[in-house]
Amino acid sequence: MRPLSFLIAACLAATAHADVGDLGAVSAVETLSRAEPQAVDVILQASRSENPNMRANAIEAMEPLPDRLLPLAQLGAGDPDRVVRYRALTAIGRLKFREMGPTAERHVDDPSPSVRAAAIFAAYECGRPVDVSAMVPLLTNPSPIVRINVATLIGLMGEPSAIPMLYDMAKSPMRRANVAESMVVQVTIARAIVQLGDLEMLDVIRAQAYSDLVEVRVMAIDMLGELGDRVYIPAFIQMLKDPTVEVRLAAATALVRLGANDGLSQLRKAARFSSEDVAALARKALDETRDPRVRDRFTQLLNNADARQQVASDVRAQAAYGLSFTRDDPSARALVGLMNDPEDNVRLAAAAGVLRAIPRQQTVWLDPNVQ
Repeated sequence: MRPLSFLIAACLAATAHADVGDLGAVSAVETLSRAEPQAVDVILQASRSENPNMRANAIEAMEPLPDRLLPLAQLGAGDPDRVVRYRALTAIGRLKFREMGPTAERHVDDPSPSVRAAAIFAAYECGRPVDVSAMVPLLTNPSPIVRINVATLIGLMGEPSAIPMLYDMAKSPMRRANVAESMVVQVTIARAIVQLGDLEMLDVIRAQAYSDLVEVRVMAIDMLGELGDRVYIPAFIQMLKDPTVEVRLAAATALVRLGANDGLSQLRKAARFSSEDVAALARKALDETRDPRVRDRFTQLLNNADARQQVASDVRAQAAYGLSFTRDDPSARALVGLMNDPEDNVRLAAAAGVLRAIPRQQTVWLDPNVQ
């Protein structure tokens, strides 16, 4: 889970990869396994939150445990909030809960276009007779969020015949999108095409790993780690020196996922990131820049204790996401410790990470806001 407040969230698939046979991981596995009951409790508490994003994230977090996920998905499919319905239906499709196929079919006429797409995906994956072509018009929806969701679902469906449609989607104008949203749509489409077997679009994602926009850089780096792009390991190592903490953590996470531990110490340090650390970075930025816009942003941050606390908790949540891909005991202990964080989003990110890190052949799914 990578819930940075200023980032446009993305659908990212993350597969647990710890090796039970790796003798160096035994202690970490024991640490994580002992923490599983607490992780489940944290997730169940989040599933009852008044905040729909917490309820939606709880569904995603429980995905490594299908038996525990099923009742959450059942409730989520009928949730009044479209974000929760979207998350639930996508989880139903990803885990192929065939008994939930009829429920998915009932949502193919949902008022939310993203939920309709998720319902079609879920019904299809559950073996129901659904018209998949109904997703095609959604590829050119004016909302960038809808396009992000639809492209992601098409990538998950694993049908290479959809590649031409995705290329056409990439060319369709988005008059409602700002620059950052447009870039996010493009890299999401590129990832879906790569997932369907066309590796040429990997260069599109690589290029955005150097975007001027932090949120786009972080997303692209995360995608490259997810897709197993070992060619970029040297680039990720250089990114560990980036002045932006979110970029450093994204690079560290990508490296860990690719089997390199160069940024592991940064992830552990970020697990203790505080509002005082935010203030120190803001003061350093003010000393090093004369750009009035940048100075104004960091001055406001220094004068707003709540904003500093939010940034700090977002960084700790990002650290929890990265630590969930590690295999050593110190990192496992750091991850487990974050389940006692004072902030709800960090506790849930850590609980999701604990379940993700325990060796089992399951996949964890993260998605954007929903329209």
